[in-house]
Amino acid sequence: MNRSERRRKKKTGGKAASNLPLTQGKNSPPDEHAVPNLQVIDLAVQHYRKGHSHRAENICQQILKTDPNHPEALNLLAVISSSKNKHEIALELVAKVISIKPDYAEAHNNLGTFMRKMERLDEAIISYKKAIELAPDFAVAHNNLGSALNEIGKKDEAANHLHRALTINPNYTDAHSNLGAVLKDLGRFEEAILYYDRVNTRYSRAKTLECLFALERYEDFYESLKNMIDVDQNDLRAAAISAFASQQLCRTDPHPFCKNPMDFIRVYKGLMSLDNNISLHQLVNEVKSHAKIWEPTGKTTNKGFQSPSTSNLFSNPVGQLALLYNIIRDTIKDYRSNFSSKDCAYIKFFPKQLFLSGWVVRLLNGGHQTEHLHPEGWLSGVVYLQLPEDTGEGEGSIEFGLWGYSYPILNENYPRKRIYPEKGDIILFPSSLFHKTIPFHSNEERICISFDLIPT
Repeated sequence: MNRSERRRKKKTGGKAASNLPLTQGKNSPPDEHAVPNLQVIDLAVQHYRKGHSHRAENICQQILKTDPNHPEALNLLAVISSSKNKHEIALELVAKVISIKPDYAEAHNNLGTFMRKMERLDEAIISYKKAIELAPDFAVAHNNLGSALNEIGKKDEAANHLHRALTINPNYTDAHSNLGAVLKDLGRFEEAILYYDRVNTRYSRAKTLECLFALERYEDFYESLKNMIDVDQNDLRAAAISAFASQQLCRTDPHPFCKNPMDFIRVYKGLMSLDNNISLHQLVNEVKSHAKIWEPTGKTTNKGFQSPSTSNLFSNPVGQLALLYNIIRDTIKDYRSNFSSKDCAYIKFFPKQLFLSGWVVRLLNGGHQTEHLHPEGWLSGVVYLQLPEDTGEGEGSIEFGLWGYSYPILNENYPRKRIYPEKGDIILFPSSLFHKTIPFHSNEERICISFDLIPT
């Protein structure tokens, strides 16, 4: 999996947006524009699927020189643009495709996927439904619609579309995983396991563990966990449920990633030191200029804004963000050095290349984030740029703990730690550690930059 795929999957929380079908002639018969170049388009699609986007793009551009309105070429260019996070260009291209060929189901599905990646979920759902209207047996569109409906809480409707996707294509792995997620949310854990077991991914394996723990099948839980560890020692979701379950059951945590994640929380005062040239005021103004989404669907942000998951603040940082980027990298190096003697996979296999993915979180009166972790990261952090005045009641603080995602609680006495940040603080912690923020009440914004160190 490449970097762009990891960044795309990190924030979606589902198994839909990454699936962009490109089957020529299956869901929409080729028209006069497509016929002369069908074989050439198929070649371009093959190149794209093999990761050779540049070759695929060149072929499409050659086709468009002779036929500027070729729908399949434009559609593939839209997909390529979206894969490069050029979402506005992708939207323009697919809109042109649909104007040329309104019955092109694949284009409507792709439009839905682009909309979803831009957090425009309601519009995505409309596009997926249009694709299904045009092609009732379009399994990918049924899967994507089911995943999107699950995000907005329409679980029964979501399950219907996911079942339909699997009826059309019984080997559709994303649909198995998505249906497992819906059934788990509905408390139908045994059924969920059946679908998760048909998918061999980090996500599905960890979700199976969560179901086994919820069913109180503890010996099966640890047997499955052992098998997972033998295959993958760096599964953060599995590490998180292992740490919590073992604490609740008074057992030794067998997962080697980070047995005591609470010990690896560290607070730095980096931005307020006198030896850097960063201006918090200018930095706040810079981040306020970035695109923002109110309470993005499927995310943990409540009563606040978050920058789009498709926008990485540190992809090409300039100005104060570039200064911040360098400060964070130096802070991470110090963090790694301080824990270098620790015997756990988290430290032993710490990423050598410091690739950062960052986003803005802006919370308003009553704003907070529910408990979550960052499974696509390795180390996570947050930089506090603006904080409301302290009320003395813990409002606006960040709380770390082992419990999350509604794990069944057997013992309320599980480890947790609350930190009261100050402006300019940088907090670093393992990405496998659950955290949340406490709601605050103020007319001032709480502004921070969250980031992950992504293993490459």
